[in-house]
Amino acid sequence: MSVKDLFTENGSVEVEVDGGSPIHLTLDLLRQLIPPAFHDKAKQQPVRPPNNAEISMFAYSIIDDKLNPYKKELWCYWLKGQYTTVVSAFARMRKVQQQKDYKGWSWGWIGKDGTRHEQGGQIPMTDIVGAWADVLRKGRVPWHHELFSCDYQGKSWTMLQKTLRDQAHKIAYSDIMGNLSTENEAQFHDDFETTPDEQPEDQLGQEVIEVPDPTPPAPAQAAPAGTPDQTESATTAETVEQSTESEAPSWL
Repeated sequence: MSVKDLFTENGSVEVEVDGGSPIHLTLDLLRQLIPPAFHDKAKQQPVRPPNNAEISMFAYSIIDDKLNPYKKELWCYWLKGQYTTVVSAFARMRKVQQQKDYKGWSWGWIGKDGTRHEQGGQIPMTDIVGAWADVLRKGRVPWHHELFSCDYQGKSWTMLQKTLRDQAHKIAYSDIMGNLSTENEAQFHDDFETTPDEQPEDQLGQEVIEVPDPTPPAPAQAAPAGTPDQTESATTAETVEQSTESEAPSWL
């Protein structure tokens, strides 16, 4: 069983996944799991479909790392000009915790004076400039990692903590799951146009990600002024339309 089997006529593979029954994969199923992306909100200008190399990388992560895309343990999304495999933070931590040499991790915050503080107690949010983490592997020097908020203005402390954890474990266990980013890292670095968590639970494989249209919009032309009755009617119709839109789900 290999990724090459998917690209043969009627090719399919059975994949053993962690904590579940084997899943069946074909090339068509993989394509359905990769959501399309569009340049515009009207969904009239789609970007190119994923190529064989991008599909192969997605398949390798499923097969080699035994991850289940139907349980949202990984995705393949259009990020900065290409389809990229993104692994869930939960799946990465599960893989790390399965390793016999994993001895846990510690973290803390970095103050304006450069002092590294241990986790615990009340954290003075106005004094924080970053965070640090140490990942422990038996028989090795702790893997130290730091992340500074000044490089990522506007990000929450919670998001910084999640990204710190994910990056520290990715570096410490680079021999597991390679250099795949988690959804937290992608959001932290503004790689996502929309995030997997913003998609409806029952729309796996049908989500739509919008990416900016590189073509600037044409300038709007002023409409001719109507009669008082026409203006009043247009205003009423616009109010009704806005009211209807506000009741629709945000992801439609």
